Amino acid sequence: MPINSTEFHCVFPPRNTLNEIYFGKTRDIVNGLRSVQSLSDGRQQDELRKDLIHALAKKNAKSDG
Repeated sequence: MPINSTEFHCVFPPRNTLNEIYFGKTRDIVNGLRSVQSLSDGRQQDELRKDLIHALAKKNAKSDG
């Protein structure tokens, strides 16, 4: 019994979708490995970001209350 195009795509996703997923993820991984930013710099930025979020939340809580 032959299957129609819709049934085929439900069972086997289109090739373009698989390529986008595979190559997109591969690109993300490679770009992460190529990062010119050191790990310690990234951690410092994360800490700064957390501090800023905390300070803004604190300021908003004071102005709301």
